[in-house]
Amino acid sequence: MDSFPSFSPDRYSRYAQFLGLTVLGICALVFAGWAWYEPILTESGVALYQMKVNTIIGLACGAVSLWLHIGKHRRLAVRRAARGLAGLMAAIGLLNMIQYLFDVNVGIDELLQRDPYTAANRNPGRMSVPTSCGMIITGATLLMLQQKRWSSRGVKLAAVSMFAWTGLAVAYLYGLASLYEFNAYGGIAIPTVACFILLNAGILLAQAQQGFMFYFTNRSYAGLAARRLLPTAIITPILLNWLVLLGHEVGMIDIRTALAIETIIIALVLTLVVGWCARSLLAFERLVSIKQSEKMQALEKAARLAHYDGLTGLPNRVLLNERLGEAIKAAGRKAGSVSLLFIDLDRFKPINDTHGHQAGDNVLIQIGQRLRDVVRESDTVARLGGDEFVVLLAETRANDDAGLIAGKLITAIEQPYKVGEDEMYLSASIGISVFPKDGMEPQALMEHADAAMYYAKSLGKRNYQFYAPHMTHEAVRRASIERQMRIALEEGGFAVEYQPKVSVSNGRLIGVEALVRFKPTDGRPPISPVEFIPIAEESGLIVPLGRWVLEEACRQNKAWQDAGYLPLQVSVNVSAAQFRSGNFADLVHNALKSTGLSPAYLDLEITETTVMQNFEYAIKLMRQLQGLGVSVSIDDFGTGSSSLSKLKLFSADTLKIDRSFIRDLPDDRDDAAITCAIIDLARNLNQRVIAEGVETKEQFAFLQEHGCDEVQGFYFSAPLPAEKFESMYARQW
Repeated sequence: MDSFPSFSPDRYSRYAQFLGLTVLGICALVFAGWAWYEPILTESGVALYQMKVNTIIGLACGAVSLWLHIGKHRRLAVRRAARGLAGLMAAIGLLNMIQYLFDVNVGIDELLQRDPYTAANRNPGRMSVPTSCGMIITGATLLMLQQKRWSSRGVKLAAVSMFAWTGLAVAYLYGLASLYEFNAYGGIAIPTVACFILLNAGILLAQAQQGFMFYFTNRSYAGLAARRLLPTAIITPILLNWLVLLGHEVGMIDIRTALAIETIIIALVLTLVVGWCARSLLAFERLVSIKQSEKMQALEKAARLAHYDGLTGLPNRVLLNERLGEAIKAAGRKAGSVSLLFIDLDRFKPINDTHGHQAGDNVLIQIGQRLRDVVRESDTVARLGGDEFVVLLAETRANDDAGLIAGKLITAIEQPYKVGEDEMYLSASIGISVFPKDGMEPQALMEHADAAMYYAKSLGKRNYQFYAPHMTHEAVRRASIERQMRIALEEGGFAVEYQPKVSVSNGRLIGVEALVRFKPTDGRPPISPVEFIPIAEESGLIVPLGRWVLEEACRQNKAWQDAGYLPLQVSVNVSAAQFRSGNFADLVHNALKSTGLSPAYLDLEITETTVMQNFEYAIKLMRQLQGLGVSVSIDDFGTGSSSLSKLKLFSADTLKIDRSFIRDLPDDRDDAAITCAIIDLARNLNQRVIAEGVETKEQFAFLQEHGCDEVQGFYFSAPLPAEKFESMYARQW
């Protein structure tokens, strides 16, 4: 394939500089002939040294001016020098023309050297009329190049001048004119013609990207053909006709045969050149076609990425908004309704944290496919990012339709997912908004569905809720609480309170649980943990908050011990996000090291649900924590999904019975049976058992009767600030 170099003005500028140097070389050689004249040199048929001295000066000025112009020098003195040399060239020609027109001698015919072969009375050294005109035109052309508004006209003038001098050379070649008559005044030397042709060609190449020259220098099909066909079209006829004429004059060939041969050769040459151009153009066209195809593919890919999710292939937010707008317009015309279901996955983050993002991506792909399988072809399933999906039901007849679909979607999502060797389970919270009841614009429907989804999460997740106005206020309140929590983490708006743990056998204090409390720094009333803990978990603030609670509890316990109080074990709740962080054991080790608390006086409470989400990882981490000397308790025991086969592998030190089983003791037979079973199970597994939420004497008596080891609850004490806890229980230390 032929190569097609891209258009580069610098390449043609180098050509122009080379032509300028060639002109300077010819001028230097001719001047050397005048300075060191030898008679033998004048016998040359070309009469090289008969170029006039003034002609040498003018052409040299033009060549240097062209060189300076091509260099694009920024210095003002250089630009002025270029204009001055061009003006000098034009002035020399103009003065010579004045001498011819008015038959005067202004004294410039022998500026440097007298012509020894020209009679004294014939004005020696004077250039011919054509040469004078050429000086004026070329000098004016160089001056025009210095001005942007005149440069295009200068290029046209240079083209006319070059073809005029080329025509003069052709006339000499065919014997129609004698360019130089030896020892004759006013003749034109062959080097003069060559220099004018080269200088004007250099001007054209210097302006290769302007005017008609761009037709020959551009990278298009037309430029390629012009660069190849033009030289052939000019040189071939001139050369062949001259050879025919020369052969005819010497009697080598008759005119008819010569013309026939010339015709065949011209046809053959032009055919070869045209074929060469066609071959190159075809290859170039294929290359352009490939590039255009690649460009179209890139545009299609970009368009798809702009409207579809790169992971699941589902429509993204942009395309969803377009389709939602179209569905609203269609429903408005038909007086119909449109339902928007905002889906957020529950407990998805543990998959990324424990199995990696690749496993999480695979689960998201499966969820996208399941959602598509539930809805109709005319409906839209979109992924907004992360674990958020939206389903657009373009035509719904009643709210029951959207509710029915939402229930099916939750059921589909709750089916098990194979992640490595484990089966993972997810659930979803769904918020539903309906056009036109809940909004007339796409943005309003999205915001209201989002608010309904958060309300569904606040009700315990794994459900769907239709939007109601109070939900928007709830969403605003949640955002306000999150903002206040971020400020509180920086400004100390959190505090730790301590609830005692009491031995069932003797009623004495044997431990304490650290519980975080939140009072906004702006003076607002305290916010219940039931409200701010879920918000902290969803926003990710639970991790820095949990780290602070751990460090504060260890610090306070160590301070009590340093004050001489009887050492107690402090229990700290561990969130699921902390437990799955990957560096939780290091965090515990650093907290103990920084506070100086012995590991024996720290107990970490981990919920049963957190353990069962990734059982193998949980067991490994629990044993790692116990290796540090820390105790581990299973919190909310009985509310998760522990199997008997896995229960025996629990390496926990304590089982903590959830308050939901204690609340109705001893009257509720089912709660009583479950509580007794957990106590017996813990005893058989050689684990201690503690009951939380004990609020009445009857509850305590039941637990005491059935052998529970420890209890805590409002029956003994509410959670207390450190100072009150210390003063109330100082007598037992």
